[in-house]
Amino acid sequence: MRWADGKGRRRVILTAQEQDTKSSWRCISWDGNQILVHTDMEVSIPYPHYNILKDASREIYTVRNVPTPGGGIERQESTRYTQHIPYQDLGDDPTTAHLPTCYIDRARTEARAKHYYQKTDRKILIRILSDLVDNTISREDLKEMGDEEIREQIMNKLGLYEEVQETDFALDNVA
Repeated sequence: MRWADGKGRRRVILTAQEQDTKSSWRCISWDGNQILVHTDMEVSIPYPHYNILKDASREIYTVRNVPTPGGGIERQESTRYTQHIPYQDLGDDPTTAHLPTCYIDRARTEARAKHYYQKTDRKILIRILSDLVDNTISREDLKEMGDEEIREQIMNKLGLYEEVQETDFALDNVA
């Protein structure tokens, strides 16, 4: 699954830093897709890019020697995190607030709309499962799996397995 227009977006204002020029842009990259975002201006960016921005922080580690009441010295260590690219979060874009914000939400919606991928081509099932498990299943293992097993793994990853079982049972009783 690839993220494209028509999916959830988040409104942000990237804060220009000292080294930035007046017309500064920042590049945010996700899954090989780069977007340029103008600083000091409200923009609406796709959720995957927002998550990269949100998760990009710097760890600042500090060590201090502090005198103790007994005349000794105690070593104090602390860690704090700061935003790698400072920004102001303005919330969901109202025009896309009803749309999925991640692969899992998107795949759940798609699975339900496509009857839990019951009549989906094997190549598409493999692509969906690979995306959901970050390509951690080898090609050999995928070749050995049947379509139904791939579909079951997808439903497990999406948390829809029981829902599928109930739906399949209901369909069996209607037939």
